[in-house]
This record gives sequence, structure tokens and C-alpha cells, in this order.
Amino acid sequence: MYYYIKGTVEEIHLDYIVCEANSIGYQIFVTNVSAFALYQEYKIYLTHIVREDDEQLIGFLSLEEKSIFDQLLTVKGIGVKSALGALSKVSVEQFLTFVENEDVNALKKLPSIGPKAASQIILDLKGKIKPSTFAKIHSENKTASTSLNQNQQDALNVLLSLGLKKNEITSLMITIPETLSSEDIIKEVLRKVSK
Repeated sequence: MYYYIKGTVEEIHLDYIVCEANSIGYQIFVTNVSAFALYQEYKIYLTHIVREDDEQLIGFLSLEEKSIFDQLLTVKGIGVKSALGALSKVSVEQFLTFVENEDVNALKKLPSIGPKAASQIILDLKGKIKPSTFAKIHSENKTASTSLNQNQQDALNVLLSLGLKKNEITSLMITIPETLSSEDIIKEVLRKVSK
């Protein structure tokens, strides 16, 4: 599975960029092409979508946005296009605020999201991911021990001993409720890794 790509943006199109890494150009669909500049190098976190007749790379400049996108794909009736549209005009923090405040009106104004989809997003995601989770978990300059609760820290130690990478574990933990036991966190992370 692809985790991230580090390369230079060689082309910018309406809804995707072409990022060159090791002389290979990767077509990567993104929420906002204006966040990228030609001939600049970026580290882009990836979600790899595989279907019967198609494969797509979806790219994000932050793990937070990738996590929200991945969560949106679990919402009934939300596909890749709708998830990209939902995140194209707002920050991760704004989106999460809309969900936590059950702001259907704000959500249905987002591209590709109608009233039914807005209600379903709230139903499926409210309470699952909080903005504070990102602040605690995602910080490349801090040690995990200062940002995780005890159950998360115990789970992290076990998962590290199994050979998983720290960045991969913490990015997956973002998508898992912090209230779970360490055993359940481990099960959830392993389930997500094996997908």
C-alpha cells in the first residue's frame, strides 16, 4: 500500500496534479489544486483506491486531511468524488466543527454534498473524530508518549514490536476512538493495515 510520495509537481490540472518521483509521473487527485505550485517538491500522503475497473491515488498535504477523507469514504452514500468535494472548500478543523455541531446547513453547502449526505455524515462521524485528537496525535516533532493516552501508548508499544512503523500507527489511531481499550485499538489498527 502507498503511504506517501515525495516528488516534484510537474503538471496541475482541474482536479489532479502530476507528481514526478524517480522519473515516474503519478496522477494524484487532490482536494485543492491551488495548494500546489509547479516545479515545487512536496511530501504527499496517499490513499490508494482500487476498484474493478479503475485505480486512483488521492493525495493530501496533511495526515489530518487524509484521515478525514478515509473516514468520509465509510459514510453510506459518499464516494471518492463526494469526499473530495466536501474537503475542497474548508479546512479539516472547519469540517469537524460542522460535524460536531450537527450543522447540516453548512455541510450541504459543500461541493457534492446534499441535505441527505450531510445528515448521513453527521450520523456516521459525529463523536468519532475530534479536532483535539489531531493536536494530540499528529506532531512529527513530539514523541508519541507525550501525546497519547495510556491505552494508545500501550497499543503503540505492542504494534511497534510487531514491526509496524510509528507514523503509520499514529495516523491510523487518529481514525479510532480514543476511549477503546489497548487491545481493541491493536485489533482495529491491524484490521486497517490488512485492508
